[in-house]
Amino acid sequence: MSTPHESDDEGHIADTGMFKRFVEHEQEIDASGSSGASKGLWIAIGAIVLIIIVAVIIWTLTR
Repeated sequence: MSTPHESDDEGHIADTGMFKRFVEHEQEIDASGSSGASKGLWIAIGAIVLIIIVAVIIWTLTR
């Protein structure tokens, strides 16, 4: 049984610099995406805490 065989000008992707650049690019995207999500989470937590503090201040002033 014969197997398909690659032509000489067609190398494996792992043998080229393209794969390495692709992996580095994906790692940069993952790193920037996770830091952005973390920043958004802290902004949301800060906003909730601020709303609670303002509500408590208003409640104590109107009592």
